[in-house]
Amino acid sequence: MATDTAPTARGFLQVRVSTAGDALPVENATVTITEQGRGGAAGKLLYSTPTDRSGLTPIFALPAPPASVGEQPGRGVPYTEYRVEVTAERFISQIFEGVPVFGGVTTVQPAMLTPAGVPQPAPERFPPYSSTL
Repeated sequence: MATDTAPTARGFLQVRVSTAGDALPVENATVTITEQGRGGAAGKLLYSTPTDRSGLTPIFALPAPPASVGEQPGRGVPYTEYRVEVTAERFISQIFEGVPVFGGVTTVQPAMLTPAGVPQPAPERFPPYSSTL
């Protein structure tokens, strides 16, 4: 957890899983939320649940610092970081580290999955600028 202040409040997190450039929801993707461990490792397991037919998880209540922490400089980090892992059959898994959750705020973490076996496009390279006309 990346917070200098005890998480005495609650923040909220929902994950939205989709594919095809965010056009299609992914039903039954497994979303696992853990405490953010050191060096990006997963910490304590908090939730693991499938997405619904809209590709959404329930809204999870998570410990976070109170909103007042962000109102005064030097009081600490106003959020708690979590690790989110998204897996689904026939898709490449995704891991999001350091997902911030603020007290009293609902964070929506999008996860756009790529089908397994689909070749990834090479980065597009543009030719050098030419001023010849």
